[in-house]
Amino acid sequence: MTMQTRVFIVHMAPSLGSQLFAKAKELGMMSEGYVWIMTNGMTNYFSSLNSSVIDTMQGVLGLKTYVPVTEELENFRGR
Repeated sequence: MTMQTRVFIVHMAPSLGSQLFAKAKELGMMSEGYVWIMTNGMTNYFSSLNSSVIDTMQGVLGLKTYVPVTEELENFRGR
């Protein structure tokens, strides 16, 4: 039998997301059968989160935008 996997995309303020992951861990939703993906909004503030919050987020995939600095980008910024 194939087990279903539930996928959650987390797109919210870091303060609310921190509470969400703590509650999800408490409910056993940070284990096999669950996939958590956080968007740029939370990932950008990841380094400012305390260790207890980060502990609740073990296994979470974070997406972060990367825009390389190029001449075209600098020209665009100058407009």
